[in-house]
Amino acid sequence: MLGDNTNITNNVTITTEVPFFNNYEQLSGPIMISWDVTNACNLKCLHCFNNSADNSVHALNNELNTEEAMVLCDQIIELNPANVCLCGGETLLRKDLSLIIKKITSKNIPVAIVTNGYLLDKIKALELKDAGVKTIQVSIDGSNPQTHDIFRNKKGSFKKALNAVKILSDIKVRTCVSFCPNKMNIREFGDYVDMIMKTPCREIRIMPLLPLKT
Repeated sequence: MLGDNTNITNNVTITTEVPFFNNYEQLSGPIMISWDVTNACNLKCLHCFNNSADNSVHALNNELNTEEAMVLCDQIIELNPANVCLCGGETLLRKDLSLIIKKITSKNIPVAIVTNGYLLDKIKALELKDAGVKTIQVSIDGSNPQTHDIFRNKKGSFKKALNAVKILSDIKVRTCVSFCPNKMNIREFGDYVDMIMKTPCREIRIMPLLPLKT
């Protein structure tokens, strides 16, 4: 069952929230735990709310090591969430990401990850699949390279993101894309949906642009 903020058009699901959980009587823990596994990032997106990759804000050289991450995995497992989402920063920069996924999914807890797709190749995708990842969300914020690359502050990031969607679809990993509406891209959303329709992906998640005081 999908949440109220869901629209299905041309066989593409467009949602502003995580699919609605309708088995509350079966819950013995949180519906979802979101874990920023790293603050390191290979991009410097214009809309980034947590200043990823900025060592003046984050102690990037003092993040959890693998042993510490495994302890946190045990704590998450003890809470028994219905879902776990691994976020960042850029998740693929975490060298032990597959170990984290494998640890959590070994207890039948579904794990999703969020990525900008830039670093994803078939070898990495297969590694994540073998670890047990359920869903991979790829961030695409425009219907063309000009919009996306400006927003993501990296030339070539649009092509890399679309290629990541293709790779994941080819190896049968559930894939969705995320779109963060703003004044740069909102008028091309129709073209965006048409573009995604040309890929194997059939789910678009609308991510809110969060206004923050400075």
